[in-house]
Amino acid sequence: MMHQRSLAAVLGTALLAGCGGAATTPAGGAPGQAFSPAVFPAGATARPNAAKPPKHIYVASYDSNVVTTYDIGGTQIKPTFSSGVNNPHGIALSGGKLFVANSAGGVAAYKAGTGKPTTPTITAGLNFPVGVAAGPGGKIYVSDFLNGTVTTYTSAGTQTTPTITGLSHPQGLAVDSKGKIYVAESTGVAVFAADGSADFTITAGLDGPVWVAVDKNDKIYVSNCNQSASNVTTYSATGTQTSPTISGFACPTGIAVDATGTIYVADYNSSDVTTYSADGTQQALTIDTGLDGPWGVVLH
Repeated sequence: MMHQRSLAAVLGTALLAGCGGAATTPAGGAPGQAFSPAVFPAGATARPNAAKPPKHIYVASYDSNVVTTYDIGGTQIKPTFSSGVNNPHGIALSGGKLFVANSAGGVAAYKAGTGKPTTPTITAGLNFPVGVAAGPGGKIYVSDFLNGTVTTYTSAGTQTTPTITGLSHPQGLAVDSKGKIYVAESTGVAVFAADGSADFTITAGLDGPVWVAVDKNDKIYVSNCNQSASNVTTYSATGTQTSPTISGFACPTGIAVDATGTIYVADYNSSDVTTYSADGTQQALTIDTGLDGPWGVVLH
């Protein structure tokens, strides 16, 4: 198999059939597997600032229970978010707060500049949150892998509309500037209007989609981690596959795209974040310090 590291990622037993894996139960009692290159939970990213490139990069490491901060040159800086971080998947920025989806502990909030825990802590309607995204009006969106839902909350953490149900192990999550919702699930990427009504679904070129990101032009990026595909595929705003397709990963998870078109990709098995130009050419910046099984990536 192509993956060198063993994952303790939580997966439904229905996803194991085509992967040759056997379901196990990790600590905490959630259904999972010791190893299989199938569909892994991932998180979500905040929308990039359209006027300028980011100054900071935040990365959530699932295996070491920490969110680390880097400057734009890839040097690790403060703060480090660790208090209450428990197997983090998705991360998102909204209103100066970093929201972290902890698989067994709901969504926790931290002050972005200090790493100190703050309010709200979101647990209502959640069973196993993995993806989190910030949307217009300060809304927070959370995908729940086991419930098969995307739930919406106000900036104060109160559950609001829409709630999207009937999803197949939803993971990566993104929201564009118009409030349109993009969800990576086991069967593809499902796209919904701001009111939660179905818009379209992407399946072409996907095999084990784990993460979805949307840039300032509403171009769609999807990471695939499976035996037959460990790549990032791209799509137009209407869901037509386009270029680039970026390969060479062990198991890509989180994606973020900045205002210049630079693409940041976390690789769980390689424990690094690599960067690419808009045409898919790998750039010099690689982050490989302070990471242990990275998932979510967010830019600020």
